[in-house]
Amino acid sequence: RPDTLFGVTFMVISAQHPRLMELVTNEQKPDIEEFLKKIKTVSQKSMKEVEELEKQGVFTGSYAINPANGEKIPVWAGNFVIADYGSGMIMAVPAHDQRDFEFAKKYKIPVKQVISGKIEKGRVYTGEGKLMNSGEFNRLNNDEAKVKIRKWLSKKGKARKTIQFKLKDWLISRQRYWGAPIPVIYCDKCGIVPVSEKDLPIKLPEKVKFGKGNPLTTFFINPEFCPEF
Repeated sequence: RPDTLFGVTFMVISAQHPRLMELVTNEQKPDIEEFLKKIKTVSQKSMKEVEELEKQGVFTGSYAINPANGEKIPVWAGNFVIADYGSGMIMAVPAHDQRDFEFAKKYKIPVKQVISGKIEKGRVYTGEGKLMNSGEFNRLNNDEAKVKIRKWLSKKGKARKTIQFKLKDWLISRQRYWGAPIPVIYCDKCGIVPVSEKDLPIKLPEKVKFGKGNPLTTFFINPEFCPEF
């Protein structure tokens, strides 16, 4: 969110991120390695399960530069960021995100409010409001600020607009004991070859006996031709 960019006080990289160790300094390496041992099962959890975990993290020893104000912000490794979702790394705005707030409170990281509104004790402000502590964008409502900050950063060459789809891989073979409905022939000479459109549809066997071994090897039609010939 561009309107909260001035309120970023730390970043979190997934503890399972393949490039995590590139950010870890020699001084922090022992702590990071110990942390990774404790949370090695996190990568097997669903997004909902990860969100319900107690927020844990370790400082990597590295810093990032906030493109909005040039401030150095610490980069932490955390157990609540999923490596293969988005970039696997997030900016944290503890004044306006409850998850970020809980992490910041636990590790004594500064909290900086940048959208005006009443913040109750132990909670964050997630509503609409005017910007504050945001330089030249102070007093703009946050919707207007989103547009202007985005254009401002783009003009400075520090940002570009993208569309991110919150989708994960779709298992198309689910509930199909013959697998995905994509007919191919495994040819000894040509390798994997798709069945020609003129030969579709491929009929599946109806009377299948389950037991030992793979039913595909005995009940599926084994073509003696290759579409390439």
